[in-house]
Amino acid sequence: MLYDVGEIEVYKRATRGHDSASGVATTATPATSPLPLVVDIVTTIGAGRGNDSEQVHLRIWRSSTRTVVLTGPVAGSSGFSGWRFESYVLPAVAATYLDGDYLGAYWINTYCNDITGIKAYNHVFVTRADEHTPRPSWWDSLRGRAARDLDQTVDTTLIELDEPMATIDALVGQTVRHFPADELATPENIAQLAATNAPVPVVVDAPEIRPLAEAMVTLRRSQQHPCYDDSISEIALRTMWERLDMILESDETHREPQWLSAMRFGGSALDTDHCAIDPTVDNLDDLDWRPLSGPPDPATDELRSCWSGLAVWLDAVGEYAVDGEHRNKELAKALGTAMNTVYNVYRLRSYQSEEPVQPLPPYPATEPTRFDVSPVLDEYWRHGTEGVQDSAELRRLSKAVNLLEAEPRFRTAADGTLMARYRGSRNDLDSMIIMWPWFAHAVDRIPDGTHIVASSTGSGHTAVFLREPNQPLKPMPRPEENRFNGWSFGHGSGPTKLGRDIGRLLEASDGITIETFTYGVRARLIDHAITTSGETSLDISVDQLRTLIAATPADVDDTI
Repeated sequence: MLYDVGEIEVYKRATRGHDSASGVATTATPATSPLPLVVDIVTTIGAGRGNDSEQVHLRIWRSSTRTVVLTGPVAGSSGFSGWRFESYVLPAVAATYLDGDYLGAYWINTYCNDITGIKAYNHVFVTRADEHTPRPSWWDSLRGRAARDLDQTVDTTLIELDEPMATIDALVGQTVRHFPADELATPENIAQLAATNAPVPVVVDAPEIRPLAEAMVTLRRSQQHPCYDDSISEIALRTMWERLDMILESDETHREPQWLSAMRFGGSALDTDHCAIDPTVDNLDDLDWRPLSGPPDPATDELRSCWSGLAVWLDAVGEYAVDGEHRNKELAKALGTAMNTVYNVYRLRSYQSEEPVQPLPPYPATEPTRFDVSPVLDEYWRHGTEGVQDSAELRRLSKAVNLLEAEPRFRTAADGTLMARYRGSRNDLDSMIIMWPWFAHAVDRIPDGTHIVASSTGSGHTAVFLREPNQPLKPMPRPEENRFNGWSFGHGSGPTKLGRDIGRLLEASDGITIETFTYGVRARLIDHAITTSGETSLDISVDQLRTLIAATPADVDDTI
């Protein structure tokens, strides 16, 4: 019985006697004996222009009556799907291994899935004997593909296999093993599976406790490093010790990767006969981490100081370290792990606390952000001073500029912010990269008389500043939650992102409630001020916003 529209169409066309079709897996008769596995390798296939390429796990079974091509993922590679499979994998494999006979094979591409085990798709190709034969609307044509069309009259469709393991086994007449997760399909594991056809022993570490224990060992070994901070290290070690102790006290099954739990509970189509991995949960039996630290658990204030201290330490030894002799990749990696652990434990403490707890300050505190130069940005630049002092922040800025292959000028703004100005080869306007500050929840009150100002060049992300009385312009801090959204203003601009960020700044500055995320009436007041500004310039009085907000209760439910 055929259910899939692709299967039905292939069957209709292939049985007319005029068209030729590649194999449809679900309509094939099961193999009566195991097909020889003639290819089982990791192969690199070109993925477009230049040197772009991806790796796939390629297996080919071939007998005198049947050829099955099975591709799967390789760790660290994006692989091929949809039209990319048809444009790159099909011609490369057909030319290298099948003497060009792509219609004489079954083509199946598999993907890992934590819940169901794997997903598999049967790529089917049909040649039209008559180019005037209509093509079903859900089919694609290979005509006009970016590279190496095999035949101008080839149509293709994609059929998802409902029972991928059983279907593939029936095609090749034997049990086929599959990797349950992309990261496990390493070239080494694939080679071992090909050599033995037995599950590859692998230690799995879903909560990633081994990097945590290794970071503890590295920190303890780094006491002789010139930048070693004993008090910060002691708190970090206690934090990581607490985290490890909590994880390892839990039942081993709670530390399984999701795919293993799905297999154990029967929710996955993948079973032990089809799994390419023989997993063992990591218990750190080879690492003596417990003597490295111990109770008491760090308090919230200790975690805050530790976070800030680790940030300074990481700047001193990491990629952007000013003193090259202090740079240490292993220690920097350990510090990054420690910061991530401190962050997560601090968040847990915050949820458990009955009193409000301020979030940790962002790290790094600034982010290189590009803008086209507008009148307000030009003013900000002109009030800066030539010359910059070497620092980790300057090195972050320099790296961002170097990626553009531009010839920049560097300045320090009047408020201390680092910035670079350049003109791209394809741009008539200057551009600037500014080390834009992230929003910190603990901020001073915005002075009375301050204005929120900006000017636009007509496109792109707009730089927005605070103009305090008798003070130089100051970048308006940007919340990390809004990392991927630009600011805009004026009629039709879609000002919600900017309005929300202004609202959050006022909440932190004034200790008021604006309900920015539920788009309350106070948030709409701010949006209204943004949308009714000029098309090319923004100038909003903070005093006026405060007056409007004070006159509008936060729980009023109406519209402007």
